[in-house]
Amino acid sequence: RLRQATYMAGSGTTSLTFSYGVGRGDYAPTGVVAGGAVRLAAFSSLGDAAGNAARLALTNSVRTTARVDGRVAVVQALAGPPAGTYRVGANLVFRVTFSRPVFVTGTPGIDLGFGAIGRTATYVRGSGTRTLVFSYRVQPGDSASGVTLGSAIVGGLLRDSLGNSASSGLPG
Repeated sequence: RLRQATYMAGSGTTSLTFSYGVGRGDYAPTGVVAGGAVRLAAFSSLGDAAGNAARLALTNSVRTTARVDGRVAVVQALAGPPAGTYRVGANLVFRVTFSRPVFVTGTPGIDLGFGAIGRTATYVRGSGTRTLVFSYRVQPGDSASGVTLGSAIVGGLLRDSLGNSASSGLPG
């Protein structure tokens, strides 16, 4: 997809500097291509000291070595414990699989509901992989009618290897 860089500096010189901030979803794994034409804002001009207008079409496209990856890691699957009845002290394990490896900072969790009682499954392992594992130990008073899951991973920070924040939303 075509993106537009913003003029930053260079007036009065032979070289202009443009800047572009990588946006969510931007992806150029083999390098960014600069080419096309310089577009001017309304009531703007570009020319030399003698007043000659500059040619705005770029004669060559250039592939830079700058690689861009603004894609966000998203949850692809959520697996919970098998259906059944669990006694106090039983461990319920939840696995959250992302579209790409994520790295964990802090202690994320998944909110759980046992009727009117709120609990949290805590992060156990998986930083640097596509699958994070969360665990919850059944406590006295947890409802036998089942567990409901929150809509997102809460707390902690989840990022990919480039530092992009991962989506924490869980499938409904």
